[in-house]
Amino acid sequence: IIDSLEDIELMRARISRGYDVAGKYYKLAIDIDLSSSKSWLISSTFAGHFDGQGHTITVDPNKGIFRYVNTPSSRDIAIINLNVKTPSTQDVMSSGYSIVYRLLSGVIENCTFTGNVSSDAAGGIAYRVDDGFIRNCSFSGTVQADSYAGGIVARLAGEGGIENCKVGSEVKVSISKIASAKYAGGIVGRMTGGYVKGCTSYAKITGTDGIGGIVGCISKAVNRSRITGNTYTGVDREVGYGTGYFDPDQDPNPTPEYDPDSRDNNLQPQDNTQHDGGGGGGCTSITLSGFSLLLLAGLVLQKSRRH
Repeated sequence: IIDSLEDIELMRARISRGYDVAGKYYKLAIDIDLSSSKSWLISSTFAGHFDGQGHTITVDPNKGIFRYVNTPSSRDIAIINLNVKTPSTQDVMSSGYSIVYRLLSGVIENCTFTGNVSSDAAGGIAYRVDDGFIRNCSFSGTVQADSYAGGIVARLAGEGGIENCKVGSEVKVSISKIASAKYAGGIVGRMTGGYVKGCTSYAKITGTDGIGGIVGCISKAVNRSRITGNTYTGVDREVGYGTGYFDPDQDPNPTPEYDPDSRDNNLQPQDNTQHDGGGGGGCTSITLSGFSLLLLAGLVLQKSRRH
């Protein structure tokens, strides 16, 4: 039970020193103000269970709460029932996230963040989700980034998922500076895997390239990125940029589009953007051109004639 500032400092110190908390439970019994503790951050990997019990943690605008979360199972509850806010509605979190920098495995559920986030790539709840899940969470404030900006997460990859999350009408998700990739989505900035299901975004979204009501950019990886049952307003597209994703409720075996007049027919799309960090790579894919296909067909025919 955490019922004092000293208790949560002790938790942070133990985890930072490598204390094994896998399977251990922490429950927050009071609201905690960490805004005056400039170095406060659980920098080591958290593998336990943290139940906020509906209480609020006020964070330092320069730091989030957890750096890495990696529970033994991707379905384990890692953080639940927690509210997070900055000291003032004018404060901007320069960390690029509020609760978790990178969710490697585990579930974040029934959590909220009220405040503003800004960085190279930024998300209202987390920077990146790999094989974990964010469910029933909400964000209120602004997200501003140089490259990928999402109301809930900047980047979604692996087999993770975002479910039943909400971004309110007062939220602004925007790209602020010139960069080589500029994508903003009401829920996710950039998506290279996983799924987004049953989410709602009323965010005001602005940017220069991929602007989507739910996702800013989806990599061209057929059958890997899945989107279904979402609601959005403010823009005319659910996904700002990208092809190859599908709605599993409508088409479990989608066929890639083929344009005979195009030199870059995406017949064999592959994800080629696995680098970390914001900007630089964009949402690109390896493609097989029409000319290459004709050349390959000629070689196969020539070989068959020889035999």
